[in-house]
Amino acid sequence: MKLIDELSELDDKTPAPLNLEDGRSEITNVAQDILFHYYDEIKRHDLTEAELAEIITNYCEENEINLTKAEIEKVKLLLKTEESPFGPLDVLVKEPSVTDIIVAGFDKVLYVKDRKTFKTNIQFHSKADYQRFLEKLLYRAGTICNTKKPIADGAIGNVRLNCVHDSVCQGGPYLTLRISRFESVSLKDLEEKDLASKDCLEYLKFLVKAHKTVLIAGEVGTGKTTLARALANTIEPWENILVIEDTPEIKLDHPFVRYLLTREANMENVGEITQSNCVWAGMRMAMNRIIVGEIRDAKAAEAFIDVCASGHSGLSTIHARSTSEALHRLCLFLSRAQKFSDESVHQKQIGMAISAIAHLFTCPVTRKRRISEIIEISNSDGQGLKKRYIAKYIFSSDGDYRWDFNGSLSQFKNEFLDLGLSASWLDASH
Repeated sequence: MKLIDELSELDDKTPAPLNLEDGRSEITNVAQDILFHYYDEIKRHDLTEAELAEIITNYCEENEINLTKAEIEKVKLLLKTEESPFGPLDVLVKEPSVTDIIVAGFDKVLYVKDRKTFKTNIQFHSKADYQRFLEKLLYRAGTICNTKKPIADGAIGNVRLNCVHDSVCQGGPYLTLRISRFESVSLKDLEEKDLASKDCLEYLKFLVKAHKTVLIAGEVGTGKTTLARALANTIEPWENILVIEDTPEIKLDHPFVRYLLTREANMENVGEITQSNCVWAGMRMAMNRIIVGEIRDAKAAEAFIDVCASGHSGLSTIHARSTSEALHRLCLFLSRAQKFSDESVHQKQIGMAISAIAHLFTCPVTRKRRISEIIEISNSDGQGLKKRYIAKYIFSSDGDYRWDFNGSLSQFKNEFLDLGLSASWLDASH
């Protein structure tokens, strides 16, 4: 049975071990292990057949593996065509339905699908083998994880990784891989995935076209970054975009985009580059749009809101369980950054900077990612922030669902029309 068949069978069952033996032969195991341990040597462009054969022979001798000549040739072929640095985890990385891979020890590999966690029978030969794997993986990601830096983040292609050193966890090291399944993504793709109705996604696109700042809220793994990428891909090709992230995830197909990455302090505790440093730098980089991958702290929130309130169009994400909670978190961040100002001042800043908030969640009935609600916000004299509900996701326990959409109530309706944007919901009588 193939891996994808086994995954589909598990959809409606209690999480159970995943047997990968039939989908991954011993020859493939050997090739993946050799690739992992000898990646740099194998990927040399001038590697000869004799050198490749010697690598395979040395590996087999060290691990007491006997291969026939035909099997050695098959291993050679696999090594020449295989480019993954993920070793025994590669079969999960390549499975389209897997969103996260969790390694809680050398003999405990799990995967996440539709927000459910499942076991696998994948394991490393030993803890030492697992640690060697991590060292090479982190090297490829351009980071390290040790007692001085026990928590590390990085990215390899479309895979974001987090590693926790075994000095601060039990049974570790821990490794978590988050896999972005969209190399490029459009709003049409998200409509087909049923993230939201066509009207909801069209409305968000209109906000971006009208240079409004949009905040995308949601919990972990709900598709915030994916939606941000899709919206950013609707930005006109003559505009200049600046993307600021901790780890590179938002890759755009746009002619004028630049990327800034934050950086931790080095061993001498110098050289740190924060999100707020990058945002302030962006003010001097002649950009039209600023995209912050995720607002994580008070200084970043203050900088982003200040830049957007000054006239720059922005797009960002924040961890929150609702649109209301997203506003509360922004106010909390501002209160930490501006200790001597009150909440009314914080709310006024938010109302000046942010036009709309879209919240994503995982529907408890369908187990699919959905936009749960969209609100517009604005300042109301003496009454704090005024909220206007544009869309709300309605679902029932029997599986029925819909979006209650009221785009005709948008405070930006006339601006949309002035830009020549058209949609049936822009008609007040619709």
